[in-house]
Amino acid sequence: MWDYNIAIYYNTGKADNDAYRLSWFMFDNWNVDQYVRADDKLVYVKGNDLCTLNAGIYNDFGEPIHAYYQTPLFQMAAQAYLKTIKNVYIQCRGDEATTINLKYITEDSPDGEIEPEPIVINTNGWDAFTWDSFVWAKAAFGTTFRRKCQLKKVQMASLLFESHDANRDMSISHLALEYSIVKAVK
Repeated sequence: MWDYNIAIYYNTGKADNDAYRLSWFMFDNWNVDQYVRADDKLVYVKGNDLCTLNAGIYNDFGEPIHAYYQTPLFQMAAQAYLKTIKNVYIQCRGDEATTINLKYITEDSPDGEIEPEPIVINTNGWDAFTWDSFVWAKAAFGTTFRRKCQLKKVQMASLLFESHDANRDMSISHLALEYSIVKAVK
């Protein structure tokens, strides 16, 4: 799916370059029969229903829209060296409750190693609501999560994030890897 709000289409006469600049996102479990433009809005057709995308609603008729993000393969500017990645730091916004699963992908583990502890962000929601403490605005600060991964003697590594909750987005805002160089590749 192409996000118009992030990157609009500019026609420079070079179609391949113009398409490359767009922001594309892969969705699965998005069961759409047809897309239609109506009143300058993109709507989609599923069976006999016309639907629009609404901000904050991330579901397909109640079923979750699975979200994935995989980083490029990181070489940490040390292509000729083996590295040990000790920690991964993931910063997430604090305004949306979400659960994010993580996989570490390396040349030794192309299918990925699953991080046993998911990232879980809980917000102080309606379960704690009282009229005495009600306010119209709230400040939700981001949270940084540390995961000890101990990926030993790798040349490259990638992170795969997955979220499968309906009406939740992946609120990742920053990533950092802590690593040490072990030795030169022979």
